[in-house]
Amino acid sequence: MTDIVLRAKQALWDRYRNLRANISVDAKGYIESPEKNLVQPEWMEFIRADYQKGGGQELQQKFRAVHSSAALVANHFARFKEEPQNLTIASQSGFDIPIFEKQLSTGLRGIPPFWVRGRTQ
Repeated sequence: MTDIVLRAKQALWDRYRNLRANISVDAKGYIESPEKNLVQPEWMEFIRADYQKGGGQELQQKFRAVHSSAALVANHFARFKEEPQNLTIASQSGFDIPIFEKQLSTGLRGIPPFWVRGRTQ
């Protein structure tokens, strides 16, 4: 990992600790449960089914990282699962209900592309 990536992760972890001092973050930047990585833990009910349908098993490990892109997206868009009419991006609106993770066919045979030698990317 590059120095800049490590510094960015460290800055995220430090900020998280400052904002949420009551939640413990381990040395690798992970917290104990995915719900605790949401601004509103009750949003998990909005997103759980989407992530369980995906193949990346996001909620088991990766979502628990303070630096998780999946958690970042969920924290910004989970509320629009109930209020899609309020979502506006670049002056565009009229979006359908957001879906956080979905398997799509690539037309390739074999193991889906997000799996590489038993690891998720």
